[in-house]
Order: sequence, then C-alpha cells, then structure tokens
Amino acid sequence: MKKSILVLSMLIGFSAIIFNSCSKSDTSATPVVTVTPPAVAGSWSRSNGTAIFSLLLNSDYTYSSTMSGAPIESGTFVVADTSVTFNSTSGSCIGKPGKYSYTIVGTVLKFKLMNDSCATRYAGVIPGDWNKK
Repeated sequence: MKKSILVLSMLIGFSAIIFNSCSKSDTSATPVVTVTPPAVAGSWSRSNGTAIFSLLLNSDYTYSSTMSGAPIESGTFVVADTSVTFNSTSGSCIGKPGKYSYTIVGTVLKFKLMNDSCATRYAGVIPGDWNKK
C-alpha cells in the first residue's frame, strides 16, 4: 500500500512538472520578420502628350497600370537591387515578363529596359520618367 501511494505520488509529481513545462511558451526563439515596402512602391504617373499613364506599385508586390483611366495590365513584380521584373496576370503581356533597371531621384522614378518580351509594355507603358502622385 505504501508503495502504491509512493508510486502514485511520483506519477502526479512528474505529470505536474511535464504539464507545467508545456504550458510555458518561450517567445525568445520566435523570429520577427519585418517586411519593408520596396522603394518603388507608390502611385506614379506620366504623360506621352496624348495620354496619361498611371502605375500603381503596391507594397505587397502587385501592380496595375492604366492609360487615361482605362486598365492596361496588372500583375506582380519582383525587385532585386536596382531592377524590377513585371509579371502580368491580366492584359496583353501575360506570360511575358519584363525586366527594367530603375532609379529614383526625388519624386521621379525612371525605368530603363533590360529585357522585355512584351512589346506593348515596352513601347508604351514602362519606359520613361514617372512622377510620384
């Protein structure tokens, strides 16, 4: 009988230790991830003399472009150092990525062609100086 009480007491003690250690959470090992919006994020516009183009580059790496208010294309983009690669999910450039180098001086974003397999985007939408709205 004394052995049974001793064994039962030991089991209860070990169980309490195990459950107590499981209930504590150690947050010191939890990584903190900070997402910094890309430098190109924002609302940009430019004119070619006959139309006004708008380019919205979102901090979640999605984009959309319009010409005089009419949608042209939208999709996702990837920033690597000083280049941006556009991947369309709507419009005439689907499946045709376009890569451009960029510079930002003040409120002007300038793209320069690196490689673009979509002539429509290259011809009218991306190249040139874009002004921050």
